[in-house]
Amino acid sequence: MQTYTIRDTRREQNGYSIFQVADEVIRNVYHPNDQNAAQAMLADEEARRRLRQEIRQRNGLIRDTHFVPSNKNPIQIPTRNEFLGLAAAQSPTSAETITITGQPGESFLVWQVVSSVIQDIYYPNNSDLATTLTDTGRDRTAYNWLAGQIRSMNNLGNSLDVRIRVGTTLRIPSKSAFEEQIPSHLSDGFHTSSITTTSVERTAPPANSRNKRIMIDPGHGDGSTNAGTEGNMSRNGGTQRRYWERDLVLEFALAAETALRNAGFTVILTRRNANAPLPNNEEDTDIAARWQMGARENVDAFISIHFNGADNAAIHGTETFYAQPRARTDRPFATAIHNAVRRAIGTYDRGVKPDSSLPQRELGVLRRPDPNDNPTHNSPRALIEIEFMTNITAMNRLGANFDRNLVSFGRELANAMTTWFAR
Repeated sequence: MQTYTIRDTRREQNGYSIFQVADEVIRNVYHPNDQNAAQAMLADEEARRRLRQEIRQRNGLIRDTHFVPSNKNPIQIPTRNEFLGLAAAQSPTSAETITITGQPGESFLVWQVVSSVIQDIYYPNNSDLATTLTDTGRDRTAYNWLAGQIRSMNNLGNSLDVRIRVGTTLRIPSKSAFEEQIPSHLSDGFHTSSITTTSVERTAPPANSRNKRIMIDPGHGDGSTNAGTEGNMSRNGGTQRRYWERDLVLEFALAAETALRNAGFTVILTRRNANAPLPNNEEDTDIAARWQMGARENVDAFISIHFNGADNAAIHGTETFYAQPRARTDRPFATAIHNAVRRAIGTYDRGVKPDSSLPQRELGVLRRPDPNDNPTHNSPRALIEIEFMTNITAMNRLGANFDRNLVSFGRELANAMTTWFAR
């Protein structure tokens, strides 16, 4: 054992975290003259975790202790040989491998993979803990760390739009390394353990979700004539950029699909990419095709996802529409969807409204385009307008935690559908 005095190189007023101290020990004590070796050890998450654990144990520290530099109170650390010997003796794998599963041709955003790793790999039998760690309203330190690690360990880059295809094998940090990142106020009762298998056992879905088919319609599609509205937004603290409605609603639709499938529903999307259901993108024909697709698939519920726009840039908030002639069945359904979305992302409430309140007096995607077309298909339908893309303040509020809002959107929608079919 040896002692080490922290170098106050950055004049941190509140001291240095255990993470900063351990990394400093690697650079200044274990590899002071070999930058490449230091970087290699710093890239080994399991080695860094073990070192932090050793420093805590040898100094009787708790998880979130901050060290104040002092020549009178040096900290105790393992010697380089002790640590390397310890590492060799323990030698747990610093990373596990998983294979992305799903329908052929499917792909997932990084945040979808992160949530699935937490829920299905780390805590498949502890849904309460998994929900806490993925909850958009809670501390997301560990969640964001895992997203960064999955990106760096698999050379995915920092793009928010990168997609991971079904069949891809990914490296992920060990469960124990992930648990190191969980803030102490969330970690009561958590127990560190390593992953022993990459297989996932899902709990049985609620009985009310079995055999229920839900169609999710990401509004609009490809081409300048059917791209929807547009607006600026900063995503997750990034720079402002221009977005089309067709692209944002697809992300929300994919988030809903993931959560609904995890809840046991069968999910059909009207599109999975920028292309609309019909290649010519004629609006009237396209809307009819979406309705007919729901009828053909004999779905139990139909949800069309949109963003809004207005000449008045001050207008903002969420509003949800149902077909006036079907008010008795569809208004309660639209209300359930509306409340779920507002719970998920906290937008201003513009209400649940009949489509007859709109200037065009109806929304074709909510109404049967041909009275003779499958009149027995009476599943409830709703069209949700998440936010006004023409209000930059509202869009930046949504975008500030965009990835988190996507997860929350999917989760709340799945909860609402489970409750709806349990009536």
